[in-house]
Amino acid sequence: MHGFSAGAITTTITAATRLYRSYRLPGAGAEFAACASGTTVSAATCGTNCATGAAAGTYVTVSAQGSYTTIVPYPGIANNFTFTAASVVRIQ
Repeated sequence: MHGFSAGAITTTITAATRLYRSYRLPGAGAEFAACASGTTVSAATCGTNCATGAAAGTYVTVSAQGSYTTIVPYPGIANNFTFTAASVVRIQ
């Protein structure tokens, strides 16, 4: 709706979680042209047509990573955890 904005993406990722003592390392996102086929997206050149004949779409990929350390260590269980997430969405 509003196009690509790396700053807005970073702000949204940072605000999405409030894990106690977490250190968020948000990705700013990347805009690229691609062709969709089923559940996969393949990079393409802007302004070209896909194998289906449809114009390549504009996509954004965003990733984020956060770390969490428990307050008290538990025997046999790691007390440091890293959470990661990634998403690709077509914006045009």
